[in-house]
Amino acid sequence: MLLEAFRDDPLTHYFIPPCDNWEELVSKYFAFRLRFGIMYGEAYAISPKIEGLAAWFAPGKSDMTNFRMMRAGGMALSRDMGKDIISRMNIIGEYISKIRKQHVTVPHWHLFPIAVDPAYQGKGFGSALLRPMLDRIAGDGLPCYLETQNEKNRSLYEHFGFKVIHTDTIPGINMKHWGMLKPP
Repeated sequence: MLLEAFRDDPLTHYFIPPCDNWEELVSKYFAFRLRFGIMYGEAYAISPKIEGLAAWFAPGKSDMTNFRMMRAGGMALSRDMGKDIISRMNIIGEYISKIRKQHVTVPHWHLFPIAVDPAYQGKGFGSALLRPMLDRIAGDGLPCYLETQNEKNRSLYEHFGFKVIHTDTIPGINMKHWGMLKPP
């Protein structure tokens, strides 16, 4: 499901450029991201069919430290991806983390990733993933942060109350980046 949901995602294509085993590598990358979400956040699927899923991280829990990444399978991911892919992931990961820490200085939840299988997009599955947690987070009086590199997703998140708090072009790769925050 994650492979299909992120098939046209610009950041995924930057991390893992087209190659003979692109689908295998992307699947391994998102398996790692999901495992990280399960271990350190709260991961939710819409139903046992997994039409969509989201990983939510409580305040202070979303940092992908070396220790956390190793526990979530980062060594195997590094071996499978190779030096160039991992280098691109690390550079962008550090950049995105720096932006978040500069622009969100209060305790906050962090949503990443969220995905809906393309066959189910536009049918309320994204709302089913977002609304319960956003209501819970707002009830706790906390904001929620996310980032996107996809203009189409930006407008979707705005529909749910997220506001753009930072936008720029990621240095060196000419890719638009939006940091978004939903106030409590």
